[in-house]
Amino acid sequence: MLDTVRRNIKKYNLIEEKDSIVIGVSGGPDSMALLYSLLEMKKELDFSIIIAHVNHGVRGDDAKADQRFVANKAKELNLTFYSKEVDMDGYAKEHGISSEEAGRELRYDFFREILKKHGGGKIAVAHNKNDQAETLLLRIMRGTGIDGLRGMGFITADIIRPLLNISREEIENYIFKEKIETVLDKTNLIPIYSRNKVRLELIPYIKDNFNPNIVNTLWRLSSNSETDIKYLENITLEKYKLIVKK
Repeated sequence: MLDTVRRNIKKYNLIEEKDSIVIGVSGGPDSMALLYSLLEMKKELDFSIIIAHVNHGVRGDDAKADQRFVANKAKELNLTFYSKEVDMDGYAKEHGISSEEAGRELRYDFFREILKKHGGGKIAVAHNKNDQAETLLLRIMRGTGIDGLRGMGFITADIIRPLLNISREEIENYIFKEKIETVLDKTNLIPIYSRNKVRLELIPYIKDNFNPNIVNTLWRLSSNSETDIKYLENITLEKYKLIVKK
């Protein structure tokens, strides 16, 4: 897994010398794998790591326990740590959006506040190959064009995704092999949000009844769409230069 992370960082120029990297750490396996893999990369590249944790205000004592876990881990690793408690459901109602959208907005707003304090940098999140598959299925069901089919990118503005082409199984194997301590967000095991329903119900159903390799199939769809989009963009730019008059 570390070799793949290393290749991703070099190929997509995700992290540069002296970068400040805010890592969104929930304490779950994905974010802990991201944290420890970037700690390994620090041995080869000079950049700083800042840990950020958001308590979404929906799991009571369990959420506070996760918050303490991440805070203690940051202290143990001697890393700068920031945390924030928010009212995700209240924010969602106030702005007329889903709880998932609200959580995403609140997290990234907080991460960017931290980056501003440190003079800029990048936000590292633990999206992986399985997350990409879930994203594509959600977009297909809602209706999307070729732009939507490319899914998430390794880098989008100030957000980097070093684990994007790594499966959840590989991440769990890495966590097990390295004996990395994690916490479990029990809401991830309950189909209460759209993404959870796709992860817990739809993908297993597709695997059992249609395609056991659906995650890799959707990854190929994403990669092929990205290739097609880049080609179309290049052709469009060439034609534009021929037609436009300055």
